[in-house]
Amino acid sequence: EALMAELSGLVQEVVKSSSWWERHGVDISILACSFLLLPAGFLCLRSAQAIPFLVGVLTLGVVHHTLTVKGSHLASHNALTESKSWGKVWAIFFIELCSAFTAEQATYNHVKLHHGYTNVIGLGDSSTSVVGKLYHLAHVLPLLPRTDLLRNVEWKAALWTLCCMFLGLYCHYWLLLHVSGFQSPW
Repeated sequence: EALMAELSGLVQEVVKSSSWWERHGVDISILACSFLLLPAGFLCLRSAQAIPFLVGVLTLGVVHHTLTVKGSHLASHNALTESKSWGKVWAIFFIELCSAFTAEQATYNHVKLHHGYTNVIGLGDSSTSVVGKLYHLAHVLPLLPRTDLLRNVEWKAALWTLCCMFLGLYCHYWLLLHVSGFQSPW
């Protein structure tokens, strides 16, 4: 607990001495570039030729990774904005809609549990943590850990998260049909 308090103090000093561009601008620019690449990726998927199609798949893969991993990470730390209310909006968008987690549980698990073990050298930092290695296995079957997390929250939060998951999947489906020209199996 004392080590985490000391670490938190050191982090706050760095944050206070940083400019807006260092705190938010670089990351917002990366996320904005990802959003701007979305149309190009979906349009490349329209191609009947292999190279443009694969460029579309690669582009959408990079965009998806950036939005789900970087966006969710920044949102879990409320690092996208100074405003608490906008931070909650970004957390819902990046964590719940893009990544299919409950925002509250993802933030708690990431900040309190994950950083509690990865940021304190000698207390299970990422070079020695078994939990960090086990977490990577969760990406093999992406929906199982999310549905397991829903058992640990109240039913309203679980229903909200399931709706966000469905909305995210439906948005992808709609874009693939209407922008990329894929054919519906129904």
